[in-house]
Amino acid sequence: MKTQTLRFLAILMLLAFNSNVFSQTTVTICPDGTNGQDAFIRDIAPTTNFGANPEFGAAAWTYSGTDMITRTFIDFDFSSIPNGATILSANLYLYNYANAQTNNGEHSQLNGTNELVVQRITGAWDNSTINWNNKPTTSTQNQVITPASTSIHQDYNINVTGLTQDIINNQANSHGFMFKLQTEVKYRCVVFASSNNTDPNLRPKLVITYSENNQNCITIRPNAQNGKDAFIRDIAPTTNFGSNPEFGASAWTYSGTEMITRSFIDFDFSAIPTEATILSANLYLYNYADAQTNNGEHSQLNGTNELVVQRITSAWDNLTINWNNKPTTSTQNQVIVPASTSIHQDYNIDVTNLTQDIVDNLANSHGFMFKIQTEIKYRCVVFASSNVVDTNLAPKIEICYINDNGVHNLSLSDNIKIYPNPATDKITISNIDNSNEIIATIIDFQGKIILENKFFRQNSFELNVNSLSKGIYILKLQTDKNIEFKKFVKQ
Repeated sequence: MKTQTLRFLAILMLLAFNSNVFSQTTVTICPDGTNGQDAFIRDIAPTTNFGANPEFGAAAWTYSGTDMITRTFIDFDFSSIPNGATILSANLYLYNYANAQTNNGEHSQLNGTNELVVQRITGAWDNSTINWNNKPTTSTQNQVITPASTSIHQDYNINVTGLTQDIINNQANSHGFMFKLQTEVKYRCVVFASSNNTDPNLRPKLVITYSENNQNCITIRPNAQNGKDAFIRDIAPTTNFGSNPEFGASAWTYSGTEMITRSFIDFDFSAIPTEATILSANLYLYNYADAQTNNGEHSQLNGTNELVVQRITSAWDNLTINWNNKPTTSTQNQVIVPASTSIHQDYNIDVTNLTQDIVDNLANSHGFMFKIQTEIKYRCVVFASSNVVDTNLAPKIEICYINDNGVHNLSLSDNIKIYPNPATDKITISNIDNSNEIIATIIDFQGKIILENKFFRQNSFELNVNSLSKGIYILKLQTDKNIEFKKFVKQ
């Protein structure tokens, strides 16, 4: 039991410290009177600026018998947060200022509760010139409603995670936070210290924890000089067709003799780390209307023209390949492409799993082969090759991946199986030791729990992952005997 506990702790340490598993950064932004930007405004003084006061807040009160509304605007320097960051948490801390002039520094619910509304500011403003008349616009998207105060000198910790994510996602149109009373009817207020306060411990601060998006996407589109593609024909078993501007797949006839055509294409995958997890890979093939084959038209004259795409498993050269020396291929994760829907259709083929197989086994992977699924005349597809003059028609592959630095199996054992992996709609977990209760938890790579289910006395079960975003996840399986971790990819 002690050994198992130590191994479990080791896995927890791996999950905690591996920079690509639960990578996160926390920053605290606490401006002072010199670099802070905050101010309150009042409708009773529509042209007056209150940007240098040591206090701010929100109120519905009276002044000399006249009703008065007070609102506050505050901005922070978000430049240290990378573009594209995922905000895991963001908390705005506002501290009561007991020495404030407003209501003797006390929050009040004299005539009603004092819940706050916090919104993202969408218009530019300056704390030294802002007033009621020129106040900036705000957005209700992801606005936060804070509970009423529980004491007259309460400090506030406001969860502004959603608002902060909106700011990072749209920095050009984001300028901090505005807060006001939810019900602006006298008498109620909240009173805080501003960044101009002489006590630095009372100044507002924003604490943000974020993770960076470590997804990389590349497009590989070779030309006639560096491209590697060719078609082969059984009717010309020693002929090389590696310099043609077209390629494709067909079951047709030539001068009355039946003929099969298949194509081979490879890309330079060297830019993708060998430890990468492929999130998506799409092979784009463009119809070549000027092709000699069938006048550049896909055809289903005598049957449907579904394609089979397979991984090439042996070496080949586009200038020497022919039917007799064609390389071997694998049916593992082969892709069946639906029949064409028009005679000049361009193709977008999902080859994610095939590309993962290539990256996992570069030594025995040499691109893709495609052929007609049913090689019986008359049916064909016709595409432009990398030798085509119009480079916009050349084949390309777009790949998005995460480099997980070789963390492929986070598990105490290899007994438990999870499949399919990568997954699209659901995953099946099997070979679980019979247990009274199994807790299955899906955790994303920022450490957030996404889903948790309980199962009883089952050695296999399914989890629906259809709603998950594309990416890498950790499946934690806790039984009454042990805890297991498995990695899976959602496509």
